[in-house]
Amino acid sequence: MKEFTGKTASDGIELDVSGKITEGLNILAGYSYNFMRYLETNDNGNVEDVRLVGTTVHTANGTIFYTLQNGSLKGLKLGFSTFYTGKKKCRME
Repeated sequence: MKEFTGKTASDGIELDVSGKITEGLNILAGYSYNFMRYLETNDNGNVEDVRLVGTTVHTANGTIFYTLQNGSLKGLKLGFSTFYTGKKKCRME
């Protein structure tokens, strides 16, 4: 059985930056904020203008990589990435 909860909306912001630190060394980074909420609900207990349960508010990521400049492996790119996913909303506020 499926039950429709009502209309939802999602507002937020995302910021991404990339740059070259030195020859061959590059970075990428990003952050996002999300406010997903109910706009219109039926009589099933969900409250309008309240964040949806299970949505993540903050996420972020970062990557740094280096491209070899010399030798037989010239052009080989090595890197490391990390990701952050904030706590999910798990109850009604």
